[in-house]
Amino acid sequence: MPIASVVSGHIKKNMKTDLQNIDENDFGNDLNKSLIKLRVKYPDSNLINAFIRLCKLPLDELFQNDFAEEILDDYSKIERYKNTEILARWREYLSIRFKNEKQTHLKIAVSLFIDTYNSTCKTKYLKHALLIVKTYKNIFSDELENIYEEGKKAVLNSEIPFTQKEILIELTSLYPEKVKLDFATYLKDRIKKHTLKQDFLGVTFLIESLKVIKVINQVDYKIMLAENYEHEGDYLSEDKKPNTYYPTILLTYQKGLRELKSIKCNDDLRKRLEVKVLEEQKDSVNMFAALANCYTSENEYRNKIINDFGDNCISLLNIYDFASGFKGLLSFPISFDGHINKTTNNKYFFSEFFDQHERINSKGRVVGISSSEEAELIYSRNFWRECVINFIKKTKSTMDEDRILSREKVFDYLFKKCKSNFIPEDRKWLFAEGIYAGFSNDFISSSHILVPQIENSLKYIVEQNGLLTAKIYDEIQHDNMLGGLLGKLTENNGHSIFNELKDFLIENCSVNFRNEMCHGLLSPIQIDHYGIYVWWLCLKMIYDREKIFDNKNMTR
Repeated sequence: MPIASVVSGHIKKNMKTDLQNIDENDFGNDLNKSLIKLRVKYPDSNLINAFIRLCKLPLDELFQNDFAEEILDDYSKIERYKNTEILARWREYLSIRFKNEKQTHLKIAVSLFIDTYNSTCKTKYLKHALLIVKTYKNIFSDELENIYEEGKKAVLNSEIPFTQKEILIELTSLYPEKVKLDFATYLKDRIKKHTLKQDFLGVTFLIESLKVIKVINQVDYKIMLAENYEHEGDYLSEDKKPNTYYPTILLTYQKGLRELKSIKCNDDLRKRLEVKVLEEQKDSVNMFAALANCYTSENEYRNKIINDFGDNCISLLNIYDFASGFKGLLSFPISFDGHINKTTNNKYFFSEFFDQHERINSKGRVVGISSSEEAELIYSRNFWRECVINFIKKTKSTMDEDRILSREKVFDYLFKKCKSNFIPEDRKWLFAEGIYAGFSNDFISSSHILVPQIENSLKYIVEQNGLLTAKIYDEIQHDNMLGGLLGKLTENNGHSIFNELKDFLIENCSVNFRNEMCHGLLSPIQIDHYGIYVWWLCLKMIYDREKIFDNKNMTR
């Protein structure tokens, strides 16, 4: 016999011996490392490569995976292998490959997976064994009791609530009523112990376990979660220090309160959480106000840009009296889309770690949520809007120094000379009142009158262009709200004013002027500040009606 053949046979024999003698206590990553070491030693071995692929498969993919290695189909010498994980995986593989021997291979596989769990205390092996039993319950009918006891012992021996829950999920599929009897009291006792240890995450898993084994219903589950969140919030509040921000406390109480949404429960629990949420929101607002002082120099720089913008526009447009000022207001462009930054600017270090922004009102409540990209667009739009408002205010001040229009003159113009189709015939009086209030610098009254009229006029224009403004396909045919109208106008017209109206009037994360004013959420100072902008927008839409609304694309 040639020497090469002898050497090759010797190597192959040594390789198989090494494979068969892999330490029976190698599991998981250690097992994979042992196999890779053997591949380095025997690089041409198809058998080693097959075992590496088999042992790298996640356990939950063994059933579903179309993995097939013909070299593993020969299991005539399987008894020579010592490693239990290799044997368990191999037996399960064989149960899929040889349907007529499924029962034999699966029973051995389950026993080996349980042995692997007992050696490693890694739950994944026991869970997988129980999953096999659940899937092929008829095969294991004679051994269910013993397998259940193995699972029960694992739950009782474990100190990790998450692990206990994972095992109980599988045990419930075997003996649902028995699980209730064996674990209902045990889990409730564990909840008390983990609460005393301040292990609130562990308590959450234990509560979930009670629900899994159907000891509690959905309502009880939510109440118990709410109580756990309250306990956690109280614990976090114990060591609160002054002038320190604790966002986790508020979030924890809010989670508890949200669990009680739309369910009947103890009113005392609900009221306690409500009070705690409101108190924490108040603390958050105070902290944000204190933090804002840290950015005084940045705000001063921003305000300087806004002021310089207004001054420069006054100079460029040569505004010096009423006539030049009014002309400047009407000619000033309403679109500043070209100035808006449309790329996310991660100005601060932590920006890249958060994918959403929240708008918080004066009471600490979240009133709007946007993505980072949307927040950047809103910020840019708000900045340029403030620049325009500064220009309008300075222009109006120059106009007032020259003269203030009388009520008669405003009404006479709108009723006799104004031919704008933006104003429906039956709304001229209201527009005249609102426009006059603006000329008289009563922008609070002006905005309360004009904002509803803007919505009505937009509806009027949409209808004039043959578009639906009501939900006529529904049984109750409500009109489209302002957001729906602006959506139709944006889709069918495309003028940038509609994006600005949407952002300014109804965007939760922006000014949201129309909604917050109508619900009484804005202070008089805020209404006055933005009211002059509403007044100017109305003037623009009245005088530039044809440029804005007469678009050939306005079709059904």
